[in-house]
Amino acid sequence: MENRIVSAVVLGTGHGPGMPEQTVEGSVETEQRVVNRSWLFSRLLWVLTAVAVVLLVFCLIKENLPGHVARSWPWRLRLLDTGSALTAVLGTGGAALARAQYAQTVRPSLSSVGGVYDHAPAGGLVWAFQLVNGSQDVAVIKNVAYWIVFSPVAIAAGSANPGRWLSQEETVAAIETRQLAKGEHFDFRHLGRGAFISADRLTGIGWLSERAMQEVQDLFVEVRVLDRAGDTHERVMPLMKNVDRPLRHPSPPFLI
Repeated sequence: MENRIVSAVVLGTGHGPGMPEQTVEGSVETEQRVVNRSWLFSRLLWVLTAVAVVLLVFCLIKENLPGHVARSWPWRLRLLDTGSALTAVLGTGGAALARAQYAQTVRPSLSSVGGVYDHAPAGGLVWAFQLVNGSQDVAVIKNVAYWIVFSPVAIAAGSANPGRWLSQEETVAAIETRQLAKGEHFDFRHLGRGAFISADRLTGIGWLSERAMQEVQDLFVEVRVLDRAGDTHERVMPLMKNVDRPLRHPSPPFLI
């Protein structure tokens, strides 16, 4: 993952080492994907279906063999009759298909949204970002990580991009190195393992003041969630896409 992000977000200026890094806006955003399926509720069903199909084929072949061949090894084994094997195929195959349909129904649909608010503790406007789950069911968080890219101004002042995914605590510490105070110039909500993203409301992630946005050029979030079917989904989303710099006025309520 880190190699992919580096090649996507870091664009050299072509003027030699040590030059400021710039981001290619939106190029890091990925489609949501399944990174792990439940063995018990997914793969096991397909394994049982495959075993049932093998038994059915065995029974069909055995029924059409000459008598003396059917009495030799391995055809003399008595496993299931053809009717029972067919029932096993239909039962396990139907269960596997039903599970796949259920997984599609409860599959989360993750995205991020941002808006301008006038609720900065020190006064002024802030850029706030939230997670959205557009599915019909909740998604349980397994991990949240951030990728931060400092602005050319911050780079020129001596800051260096971390170049890796950071936890919420590490992200806060990285931004604080720019003489910014958590709770005054920026803030990030702690979204720990086991927290959930509701399907009927926005889940706040954090916000940056105008002062903080002078230091932070780009910010991305990688979210891994577990759905009710036991599958793990992952998506990388931009948190500062389409933001106007400097912030001019709060976003209309119907756009948030």
